[in-house]
Amino acid sequence: MGFILTVLGIVSVLSGAAGLVIAAALPWATVTLLNTPLAIPGLALGWGGVTAGIGVICVAQFGILRRFAYLGIALGVAAAYIGVRAERETGESVVRYLLNVQRRLAPVNARLAEVTLPPIEPFGAAIKTRRDYVGAGVGYTIWAGGVVAAGSVLLVAGERLRRTCGYCRRAWSAKRGETVSFCTNCGKQPASVPLCAGCATPLLRGEKFCPVCGTGTSPNKTAVMTTKVV
Repeated sequence: MGFILTVLGIVSVLSGAAGLVIAAALPWATVTLLNTPLAIPGLALGWGGVTAGIGVICVAQFGILRRFAYLGIALGVAAAYIGVRAERETGESVVRYLLNVQRRLAPVNARLAEVTLPPIEPFGAAIKTRRDYVGAGVGYTIWAGGVVAAGSVLLVAGERLRRTCGYCRRAWSAKRGETVSFCTNCGKQPASVPLCAGCATPLLRGEKFCPVCGTGTSPNKTAVMTTKVV
């Protein structure tokens, strides 16, 4: 079951990344579903977000999130880079195409002006800036890629912080897991829970005395043993 969920998680994450790429590559594309036009960038981003979220949950359950996080960083940076390139190159290519069409129509419009006829302007009187010809999918891809990369960086930092000693600030090997009894660098117990000064028993929040040896959590405090005589 664990292997199946892990594979499902990896496939879902890759599918989500593919959705981001599709949204960046096809900013204007639409598809008709039940006589309703739907924008492919929105569908791709929705699919990518859902599947990537499912993938993160599946993969995180089995302790390989630290490896997956590096893949998330790479995919996020790649998606943001694709979005930036698409935003610039798509807009520029459209503007160049419109200018080329406008130049080709210039002689025809000059002849029409001689006979007082309106000019042929298929794209309006003036050509807009390149950003005006780029769909919303490109911008969403840039933001989504940045969020995926930033979230993955936080996952890496958080995973390392969970296996970092609170005394010497050194991180032990990831092979030993997130918790160890003693730090491999300084030999102290890096556990965040308070320990009894007398017998090193872990104490729960709010406990003033050790349940094993009776040592108080404050200095010079010791539990008094009483015997009830019947």
